[in-house]
Amino acid sequence: MFQVIKGGRSDGLKPTADHKAAEPETLQALATFKGIIQLAAFVAFVGAVFVLNRQFYVWAYKQDALLPKPSVSAQAGAVLDVDLHPSMLFNTTTVRSTTGQIYQVKGAVSAAKDDVLTTKTKEPGLMHLFDGSSLCVQSQAGQACYPLL
Repeated sequence: MFQVIKGGRSDGLKPTADHKAAEPETLQALATFKGIIQLAAFVAFVGAVFVLNRQFYVWAYKQDALLPKPSVSAQAGAVLDVDLHPSMLFNTTTVRSTTGQIYQVKGAVSAAKDDVLTTKTKEPGLMHLFDGSSLCVQSQAGQACYPLL
């Protein structure tokens, strides 16, 4: 590709016929692409600084926001009927209460007729994404809670 010549350039190399100089349009396109990459890097840096600053603010001043909110319980009557709906991926259960409410929960429910039902709802905290709506069954064996669908 290059051949050594006497005189001319200080490195002694001269481009041969198969080597072409870059055209101005190509150089302009490369400069534009480089500018776009630099802009994207700057935006990513500013975004990272914003996110870290926000996290520092939360950790430093809002420790209570990281804790889950207290749950709110409400009476839901007693168990009238329980129907299990098996499927290939997971089981769901329909629970009918004496108040006329019908609850659909994830998983198989262990309950007998006249077991006491309560609903619990938790508001999500900053670091806790699950809102915690569940149906709890109080039986002679103990209490079990099942997530509502």
